[in-house]
Amino acid sequence: MNNINQKFLKLLQILLLSTLLIFMISACGDDSNPTDNDDDDNVSSTTLTINGDGWSNKSLTVNTSVGTYATMSKMTVISVSFDEDIQMIIYVNGGATGTYNFKEVETGQGNGITLTTGSGDLSKFYFWKDNSGSATISSYGAVGSKISGTFTGKLYNAATDAEITISGTFNALRTVDVPTSALN
Repeated sequence: MNNINQKFLKLLQILLLSTLLIFMISACGDDSNPTDNDDDDNVSSTTLTINGDGWSNKSLTVNTSVGTYATMSKMTVISVSFDEDIQMIIYVNGGATGTYNFKEVETGQGNGITLTTGSGDLSKFYFWKDNSGSATISSYGAVGSKISGTFTGKLYNAATDAEITISGTFNALRTVDVPTSALN
């Protein structure tokens, strides 16, 4: 049980740091170069479908999608906010194209996806487990360009261990690199 609590605390730390990272990125931008990705190309090419734990082929519409490279941990973090108060964060080691199989965080680095739904008492937090899926980055543009790819896999409810299946695509605007660690 203690190992599960440690994993949950580590995943909660990841979520909090990611939220802070996205807040810092959006707060540091200037209005002449918005990062809210509300252009038609981004909206139409970022998708998420969820099955399980109360969802059946649930397709979501993207609100915002940004990606950044954390220079200290050498990780790419892609944050996507959807309608219906759902946020997905994709973590991959490195800053290049390739397929990244999910692996749990042990040394401050891991590949995977977290999904948060709702808020307060109604919120649910889903996390990845080793080899439960993968994310493929097919295009890794320079700052101001796009980070694009696909993902598929299974995520697990942190409170109940209920399993959901996810799949989709992402097309995130790459914001400035940040001198921080994505997971520590």
